[in-house]
Amino acid sequence: MKKTLSLLAIFFLVCIINFQNSFAAGEIEFSNLRPVDFMGTPLNSIQLGQQVQFTADIKNNQNIEQDFAFIVTTDNLQKQVKWITGRLAPSQTLSPAVSFSFDSEKTYQVDAYLTFLPQNILDKNDPSNYSPFAKPENNLSGQLTVVFTVGGSISYSQTTQKKMVPEWIRNNAVWWSENQIGDADFLKGIEYLIENNIIVILNTPTSKATPSFVDPREDPQYYIQRYSNEPSYKDWFDTNYPEYTIYEAVGLPEPGQELIPDWIRNNALWWGDGLISDGEFLQAIKFLVENGVIRV
Repeated sequence: MKKTLSLLAIFFLVCIINFQNSFAAGEIEFSNLRPVDFMGTPLNSIQLGQQVQFTADIKNNQNIEQDFAFIVTTDNLQKQVKWITGRLAPSQTLSPAVSFSFDSEKTYQVDAYLTFLPQNILDKNDPSNYSPFAKPENNLSGQLTVVFTVGGSISYSQTTQKKMVPEWIRNNAVWWSENQIGDADFLKGIEYLIENNIIVILNTPTSKATPSFVDPREDPQYYIQRYSNEPSYKDWFDTNYPEYTIYEAVGLPEPGQELIPDWIRNNALWWGDGLISDGEFLQAIKFLVENGVIRV
């Protein structure tokens, strides 16, 4: 068991280091999606068949380099999807651009995403499925949108987008890493991230169904105490539920088994202190939940 946890701890660190190629602190700003001509001049209208560049401003407020992909789609990530990849130095601002033309006089919605590199996101068995670009855990910042009608005017009412995790979750991570709160309180933060699609869990380990004799209104320790103190009850349980331990049956961890491996505390502290980014921490937590290391 210790060897398995050690290997997972190593994976956790490798995931953090490799996914973005470095440790991060701070935020990535993503703002001002706009159509421009090939000289970079903002357009007041877009004409039929006109080649248009869509660009946005990306600022790296971190103290490390940041690999990114600037994704632009005109059909909600169906087929008309283009991207450009790059790397931002610390404190650098870039304005990458991709080109489109429009062959119908109708209203279009152009969406832009700032993501990790496509090779780390897209399914290698289904590379034309672009929906992973929209998943929060794959984004460095929030989505930007421009809506316009070919031949009509364009509105530029956008604000800077940052990918944010509620501050109370970050505080919980620090307090948990310092043993000021328990596992259950830290797990509430992870549950919030999952319920609000900040982390999207695709696959979770299947758990055994709760046996029919367990009353959810009863304190689980009631069953543990009966199993430990009443030989006839223990024999009845072991005979009728040989595929369960008593702890599995009532939904408690085995003695000595942690809800969250203790080695994750350092990573939670690094995240809370800004030494690793939101995206890195979310990706690592996603892996640990999907592989049953953290149980929520």
